[in-house]
Amino acid sequence: MSPSVLIVHRNAQIRRILSEEFARRGYRVGTARDGRQACDQLSFLLPDVIVADAATAEVDGPDPVRRLRGHDQGVPIVLTGARGRVRLPGVQIVPDLLDLGSVVGAVNLGLASRLV
Repeated sequence: MSPSVLIVHRNAQIRRILSEEFARRGYRVGTARDGRQACDQLSFLLPDVIVADAATAEVDGPDPVRRLRGHDQGVPIVLTGARGRVRLPGVQIVPDLLDLGSVVGAVNLGLASRLV
C-alpha cells in the first residue's frame, strides 16, 4: 500500500499544489484547512506523515503537535514556515513551503525514520 500524507494549510491553492505533487509521487493524500479539521480527519485517515503550515496548524509547542498526531504519536510531522520555532522529536522544519524538493525530502526522511 502506498504511503499517505495529510496536508494542513489554510490556502486552498497551496493544498492543491502539494496534493498534486504528492499524488504524482504515488502518495494517498488527505487535506485539511486548519488544525481542527486535521484533528477531525485523524479519526478516519491514519496518515504516515503530516505536512502542516505552522501558522495554519496553530503549532508552536508540544500540545498542538500531539493533537495533530492523534492516536499515533509517532507519526512524523513536517512543519513549513516554522523557522526553527519548534524543536520536538519527529518534527522536521522546512522554512519555505514552496521549496517542494525540501518538503518532499523532509517527508521521505520522516517516512524512513518511521521504518527504522
